[in-house]
Amino acid sequence: MRRPRSITLVGVLLVLYGLALMLTAGLVTLLALWPEALQLSQAQALSVLDQISRLDVVLLGGQVLIGLIMLTSGIGLLQLRGWAWLMAIIGLGVHLLILLIDYWRHDPMYWAMLISAMLCFLLNLREVKQTLGLIEDPNDNTRLHDTWEEPADAREHRSLLRRRG
Repeated sequence: MRRPRSITLVGVLLVLYGLALMLTAGLVTLLALWPEALQLSQAQALSVLDQISRLDVVLLGGQVLIGLIMLTSGIGLLQLRGWAWLMAIIGLGVHLLILLIDYWRHDPMYWAMLISAMLCFLLNLREVKQTLGLIEDPNDNTRLHDTWEEPADAREHRSLLRRRG
């Protein structure tokens, strides 16, 4: 099966975004563990590290994990694996939650919010979902059993509150 351009685009963007997340969090971790590697004096490294709270350390660890998830799901999407779509959506959702926490702490990263939202949008394109086998009919992505509506030929009224006899 030939891979559509939209899957290739989303897969490559997820791989690049995962690498970027891991690189930025890795640089801060490198600064914390080995400041000489970045050619900083001890005083400069301590002044930077004093600004990092414990919550920031947890969020950085989450960012490394999310970067790894994005990298894995991007490679999975390039191989047309259906599990990669779910993994990417969950990873992007958790990353957006981390970005929302940063926003509430008055330290917003608008570019990261924009990229994560754009990747969520691209992952939910009909062509992407259809190629991965997540929807069957290209013209309809809901089936009767996925809705709350009753079929037109239903003989009795069904209720979630009454027992079926």
